[in-house]
Amino acid sequence: MPDQPTLIRKNAALLCTLILTLALPAQAAEVTITDPSQRDAAGLLSGTCSLKLKGDIAAGDAARLEVVLEDESLGGGRSAGLLSGIMAEGKVLCLNSRGGDDREALALARVIRDRGLITAVPDGAQCIGACAVAFMAGSALSSNSDGGARMPMRVLHTGGILGFHAPALPDSDAALDYLAGLTDTFAGIDSYTPTARFHPQLLTEMLTHRDPAHPWLIDTTGKAGLYDIRLAGVPPIETDEAAWMRACNNLSLQSKGWQDPTDPDLSSWAWRVNLPEDGYEPEARQPPGDLPFSGNEDGTAAPPFFREVLSRHHQCLFYHDGEAVPPYAAWFERVSEDSSPQIRPFDLWQTLPHYTPLAALRGMDRVEPADFRTLYDQPPTVAPHPDLPVIRSFSPGQSVILESENGRVALWLGEKGEGRAYAAGEPAEPFTYRIEADQLCISRVNEEERCGQVVSDETDGVVFRTPDEDLRIPWMRPGDIGPLPPG
Repeated sequence: MPDQPTLIRKNAALLCTLILTLALPAQAAEVTITDPSQRDAAGLLSGTCSLKLKGDIAAGDAARLEVVLEDESLGGGRSAGLLSGIMAEGKVLCLNSRGGDDREALALARVIRDRGLITAVPDGAQCIGACAVAFMAGSALSSNSDGGARMPMRVLHTGGILGFHAPALPDSDAALDYLAGLTDTFAGIDSYTPTARFHPQLLTEMLTHRDPAHPWLIDTTGKAGLYDIRLAGVPPIETDEAAWMRACNNLSLQSKGWQDPTDPDLSSWAWRVNLPEDGYEPEARQPPGDLPFSGNEDGTAAPPFFREVLSRHHQCLFYHDGEAVPPYAAWFERVSEDSSPQIRPFDLWQTLPHYTPLAALRGMDRVEPADFRTLYDQPPTVAPHPDLPVIRSFSPGQSVILESENGRVALWLGEKGEGRAYAAGEPAEPFTYRIEADQLCISRVNEEERCGQVVSDETDGVVFRTPDEDLRIPWMRPGDIGPLPPG
C-alpha cells in the first residue's frame, strides 16, 4: 500500500478540478474556556470540554486559540489511563462550526497538533468542512514511547454531526498550496496505525463532495473505526460470539484501511471464539512480552484475556484490565499474510456491524445482539452479499425490498434524496424521498407522497407500514441490488 504522502500527492490533480468559488468572509469563531480542570480518562473519551470553539472559522482564529491556551487557569497536565500501560493527558477542544476559511483551518489544525489538544464534536453540535479538517488533528499526549508521543484522539458524539466537503479556493495555485499544507500538517505525526491521521480514502471522499449542503458524513460505526474516531453517547452494548468475531474482523481490516461499506460483517470462513477457561489454542501465537500492558512490567506476562478469536484470516485477543479506561484492549493480526501484530484501545461499539448508523445508536437505550441480525430467511439471489445482516433504520445508500400481494419492488435510496424503484422484471423508475426520524416518505412522478416506517407485525415478521397497507420486508441492507428478476 503506498504511503500516505504519496497518496495525498496523487490527489493534487483531483483537487485542482474541484475548485469552488472563494468563500465569503466570516466573523471570527469564539474561543472560550469552559472547564480548566484536566480530564480524567472517562472525560477524555466522552469529549467533556475544556475549551470550546464556536462559529465560522476565520483568519486569526489559530492565533486566538494560542492566546487562550496561555491562560494560567488551564493548569498543568494530569495523565489518564487509556490503555494498559499507556497513559495520556490533554485538554479537550469542543468544536461547533459550519466551516469557514479552509486555509485558516490548517493553521488551527497545527495548533491543535502541536499543543496536544483532543478534539470533540459534542451532542447537538456540528463540525463541517474546514472545521472537520481541524478536528482530525486531535491528539492525546501519551507515554507509550521514550520521551512521549501522540496518539490520535478525536471524539464524535452520536448526537453530533461531522462532515467533509471540498475546500473553497479561488484557483489551482491556491489548491496546490492547500494540498501541500494538508500534507505537512498531517504527515509524520506519531501514531499506532498507518491510517490513523488523514486517510487517503477520506481525502478522496472530501474532494469529491463539492456541495457544502451535502457533505460526506461520518455517520456509521465503520467510518468512525476506519478513520480512527472515538464515539461518545453510545448505549450499553451486549455481545455474543458473533459480536467478537465481528470486532476482530473490523479491527484487522480497518487498521489496514481496507474495509468497504458493502463488505460482509462476518467472515464466510470458519471461526471460533474461546473463553479464558478454554485457554489459548496450542498453535495460536501469544502476544509478545514487550507489549505495553500494565500487567507485564517484567516482560513475562500480560493481563488475562477474556476472548480469543481465531479464523482463517484473523487472530485477535481481547483483554480486560480494570485499571484502564476503557477496560478493553485488543491485540490482533492478519494471519493470512506477513503482517505485524497490533494493539490498540477497544470500544464495544466496534463489535457492531460496520454499517450501523450512528443515528440508530442515538435512539437506543441498550443494544442487544439480536438488534442487528438478519430479518430474512431467503435473501434474493441477485444480491452481491446475501449474508449481510440488515438494519432497521433508513439512510442513504440502502436497498429495501417491499413485498405485497401484487409482487415485489426494490427501492434504492441514493444520495441527495433521489432514488430508483425496481418492480420485478421492470426497468428502473426514479423517485424522490426524505427521511424523518424512523419514517421514509417517497414521491413518484404524478403520485402523492407516501410515508411509512419499519415495524414488527404479529408473526414476528418485519413490515413497512403505511396508512393504507403493510408491505413485508424480506430484505434491507446497504448497497444497490439492481433490477429484480421477473416474477
